[in-house]
Amino acid sequence: QACQGEKTQYGVPLETDFLDVDLVETDAAPVIDSVAEWADFLIGMSTMEDYESFRHRSKGSLYIQALCMNLEKKSRCEDLLSVLTKVNKEVAETFPLHLRKKQMPEMRSCLRKKLIF
Repeated sequence: QACQGEKTQYGVPLETDFLDVDLVETDAAPVIDSVAEWADFLIGMSTMEDYESFRHRSKGSLYIQALCMNLEKKSRCEDLLSVLTKVNKEVAETFPLHLRKKQMPEMRSCLRKKLIF
């Protein structure tokens, strides 16, 4: 474990989507009323920092094509992190070999739970 900077993350209050909060009580577990300010973020990027991202002239971004196709096929049965992993694999492996160029997407996850939609 090592620090990656000097900033401190502070907690932000959680909001509930449960309508009748008075019915909720704790048993032995403490109630979590805040989380780190960067909790529950998932960022998908078409390429890694400092590298090129490619697009087809008529079909558009290779990353967006793979993302849309996988979301249409897999989003009902897999969590989003698994979908993004498949997107990373497809983009990294299916790029036209004759160009001898590659693109490696990147994702950053601060999720606390699986994200399924």
